[in-house]
Amino acid sequence: MAPKSKFLSMQDFISVLLRSLTICVAFYSTGNFQLCGQSLPAGMPVYEESIRRAQLLGLADSSHSLMVRPIHPVSMGIQDGIYQPYDKALLKDSNKKNFSSIHLLNRKGTVALLPPSYQFQFNSKHPYGWADGAMIPNRGYQHVMSVGVYGKIGPLHIQLRPEWLLAENRSFEGFSSLFSQGTQDARLHHWRSADPPERFGLSRYSTILPGQSSIALHFGPVRVGAGNENIWWGPGQFNSLTFSNNSRSFEHLTLSTSRPVRTWVGNFEGQLLLGRLQPPDFLPLYGDGITISKNPDWRYLSAIMLSYNPKWVNGLFIGAARTFQQYGEDLTPSFGGYFPVFQAFQKETVGLAVDDLKQDQQIAVFLRWVFQKSHAEVYFEFGRRDHALNWRDFMMSPEHARAFLFGFFKLFEIRNADHIQIRVEHTQSQQSINHLIRYYGDGGGQSWGAHLPILHGFSHYGQQLGNGVGPGNNAQTLEVAWVRDIRKVGIMFERLEHQMDFFNRAFRDGSSARPWVDVSTGLVGHWRFNRLVANARIQFIRSLNYQWQQGFVYPGGQNARGVDRFNLHSYMGVTYLF
Repeated sequence: MAPKSKFLSMQDFISVLLRSLTICVAFYSTGNFQLCGQSLPAGMPVYEESIRRAQLLGLADSSHSLMVRPIHPVSMGIQDGIYQPYDKALLKDSNKKNFSSIHLLNRKGTVALLPPSYQFQFNSKHPYGWADGAMIPNRGYQHVMSVGVYGKIGPLHIQLRPEWLLAENRSFEGFSSLFSQGTQDARLHHWRSADPPERFGLSRYSTILPGQSSIALHFGPVRVGAGNENIWWGPGQFNSLTFSNNSRSFEHLTLSTSRPVRTWVGNFEGQLLLGRLQPPDFLPLYGDGITISKNPDWRYLSAIMLSYNPKWVNGLFIGAARTFQQYGEDLTPSFGGYFPVFQAFQKETVGLAVDDLKQDQQIAVFLRWVFQKSHAEVYFEFGRRDHALNWRDFMMSPEHARAFLFGFFKLFEIRNADHIQIRVEHTQSQQSINHLIRYYGDGGGQSWGAHLPILHGFSHYGQQLGNGVGPGNNAQTLEVAWVRDIRKVGIMFERLEHQMDFFNRAFRDGSSARPWVDVSTGLVGHWRFNRLVANARIQFIRSLNYQWQQGFVYPGGQNARGVDRFNLHSYMGVTYLF
C-alpha cells in the first residue's frame, strides 16, 4: 500500500472544492441566460472544430492561439451561442426566455444548465480510437453521458459537468503467448516502462467521474482555480505530445490565461498547473492474461506552457511546454520539489544526481501559423523526454528521445458559405534511428510517453495523457469534407503503425514477421436538427499482420503474409442546445 502523504492531498482538496460547488449550485438554482462564461471542453466533438474553422474564416478573434485548451469562447469575440458561432437564426432563438437558466442579484450572477451530451463508440473486433475523453480501449459498445450546470457571480466561475462511462469491455484476441521467449521479453520491456493495458479488467466497466468540472476566479485575462477538466496543449487537431483529451480528466490546480494578454511586443497565453495522476483502478491485462505489478502510488505532476504571438507577424504562434511527474512518495516538500519545471535544461547544470530524484520530464516546442486570407493554417510540434547532458550533447543528438507531429487545415470556398475542408496530420512517436547507436544496437530506450523510473509512463488511469495513438506508434490522418457552418459531410483515410519500437526490438534478427498496420477508410459527418446537434464517424479498418502474427511463410522465409483482421469502428453522439 502506498504511504500517506504528509500534506493535504490534491484529491482531498479537489473534493472539498467540488462539494463547495454543489452547495453553490443548490443555493442559486431558484429563477434567461447567455452561454458566454463557461469553457468548451477540450476536444468536444463538433464545437471545437467549428470554432477553429470560424477563426480561419475570420469569424473569431485571430489573436487566440487555440494551443491552450479548454477554450473560453467569449475571449474569441463569440459573445452568444458559443456552441453555434455561425447560425444567426439559432442565436436569435436562443435569446428567447427559457427555463434552462436564471439571472440573480440584479443580473450580476447567473446559473444555467449546460448542454447535455451523449457519445457512443463501438468496435467489432478489437479496440481502436483515441482522443475520446473518458472512453477506454474497448471491444463492443461504450457510452459517455454528461450534463451539468454553470454558475457565475462576480469573478467566481463554477462549472459542474460530471460524466458517466459504461463500457461493454468484451474479450478479444490480444498479444499471443505463443511467441518466442525473446519476443515476449521485448513486449514486456515496453509494457513495463509505460501503462498501455490491452484490456481494462475482465468484465463490464462502469464509473461516474467528475468530468469537466472546475471552480475558478477570473481577473481580466488571468484565471486561478482548481478542477478536473481535460487539458490540451499544442496545435494538434487529432493528437498532442503533452496533453490532450485521450484519457479521463485529472485533478489539478491552475494559474492560466483565459484570453491573450496583450503587450507592446505581442500577445501571450500560458498555463501553470499542479496535478495528481493515478494508476488504474482495475486489473490491467497486458496481452494474453498477463499482469504486471507496478507501484500503486499516485503521481505528482508539475507542468507549464507559454505561447507567444509576435506583434509584427499576424497569425503566428510560437509555444513551449514542460512537464515533470514523480511518485508521491518521492516528492520533496520544497519549491524545487513542487516546481521542477523551473530547473535548468542541461543535466550538467542541474547535476548528474538529478536522476536520483526519480522524476520524469518532457519538453515540447510548437508552432501554429494561421493565414486568414487563405483560410488555412499549418502547425508543427516537436518533443523530447530526456535531459540533454549539455548544449553540445543536444546539438549533436537533438533527435534523441524525440517525437513530433505536423499538419495543416485548409478551406476552399466553392459557393456562398459552402467550403471544401481538408485536414491532414502526421504523428511520429517511434524512436529515431539514433537509439541504435546510443544503446549499442540492442533496441534499448523507451518510446515517447514511456520512461524510467516512472513505470506508468505519462499516463492517467491507464491511458496516455497526450499521445493518443500510444507509445511507439505512428499515425497519419487525412480528411476531406464539405462544410457549411457547423455541418460537415466527408471522408477520412487513416493509417496507424503499432508499437514500432517493440517491433524493431523483437524482430531485428531478420525474422519474417511484418509490422502491424491498421489502414482505414471512413465517413464523417456533423449536422444540426433544430436544437439537436449530431456527430458521427464510421471507419472500416483492415488490420494487417494483426498483433504481429505470421500466417503463410513463403519458401526461404524471406517474405510472409501475416494474419489480417477486419474491424468496424464507429463513434457518434448528440448534444442538445437549450
